[in-house]
Amino acid sequence: MSKLEENSMPSKVSSKFETVLRNQLDLFDRNSSTLEDHQIVGRAESQIRVISDQIKFLKKQTIKILRNGVIENELLQTDCKVAKVGGSIYYHYKRVDGSKFLTILSPKDWGKEFPFDFLGAYKLDYDNTWVPYEENKIDKQSNLDGSIQAIRDIF
Repeated sequence: MSKLEENSMPSKVSSKFETVLRNQLDLFDRNSSTLEDHQIVGRAESQIRVISDQIKFLKKQTIKILRNGVIENELLQTDCKVAKVGGSIYYHYKRVDGSKFLTILSPKDWGKEFPFDFLGAYKLDYDNTWVPYEENKIDKQSNLDGSIQAIRDIF
């Protein structure tokens, strides 16, 4: 059997293609006796691994894009009583009756009597796309910006 590992190919690759490819490499591997032949097989396997890694990366990107599309579609259809302004943070909630809404009030703003299920925070970008908002990321960026400014002030 060739040096290709079972997990080096993505799961969605056609099993027929994979079988043909493995059979060809196995046949070549069995019939080869010189160092050059083994190097050819090694290069082919290496190139296949690179393509396999690219396919896995593209699969992850596709899933991310689809998830973002589902979230954006839901947020566009969600009730919002305030004007949506690019650059603002909106908080997504679910009422007891199951209806959902967006507001500019964070869970902290509601205080101890928090009557809704918090579904997430999103920033409406200036191109009208919704981006998940994480306060910790913003705080870290603010701290970094502050550190950079402090260094500039020293010099």
